[in-house]
Amino acid sequence: MELQLFDTGGRFRFRLNLGEPLWTAVRGALSRISPVPDVPADDIELDRPQLEYLLRDLEHLVRKHKETVMSMHSESGYDAATVMVLGEPMRVNVRNPVHYQLKRTSDFHGSLQEVLDARLGLRLLVVPDLNSHQFRIASLLKASPRGVKTTDLKVLLQRAYDTVKRSITSDEVREELDRDAQLIDEQPVVRRSIDYLKQYGLLLEDSSHATIHPTEKLKQILV
Repeated sequence: MELQLFDTGGRFRFRLNLGEPLWTAVRGALSRISPVPDVPADDIELDRPQLEYLLRDLEHLVRKHKETVMSMHSESGYDAATVMVLGEPMRVNVRNPVHYQLKRTSDFHGSLQEVLDARLGLRLLVVPDLNSHQFRIASLLKASPRGVKTTDLKVLLQRAYDTVKRSITSDEVREELDRDAQLIDEQPVVRRSIDYLKQYGLLLEDSSHATIHPTEKLKQILV
């Protein structure tokens, strides 16, 4: 998932993946100023001093990634791209993990500077990695703003898998979808998926556990 900087009425929001190295670096930097939860259920709002500190800290990381990439052979071909790194153009291969981290970190650093120059606010939206079942449930919820009854969830999930399968021609992918669909009948799988999405602030569940509802955060990350 690419880094996203989007404007929400005069306040910028960054979207980062929970499991990616860039989030680890950002969390480490911010934790030296104030506590940051391991699993942020809500947006993390940053004030100007935090933004300035993060900008300086990430500049060191960008330079470190740049030195690593420069020590490797130059990249060319279909997957190569020219990106601006601290104001200088560099050739990177977006499929090379080392090169990709340089691009991610450099893009983020540049966007932080943009936010500071514009004197606007910033929130970090940290997105968890979703497995097949969690993603299908999240997609169902986004399409059902009034919520979904938990008793209907298995049937709706099965339909969702059937719909996706009809559009797939790869036998390997269809077999993988079949395996995931078969696990729907195992109650712990669905229950664990609900609990996981709730842990990351992506759904709300009523007190009787009868209905689950999408949160604003879920609507923002599934675009």
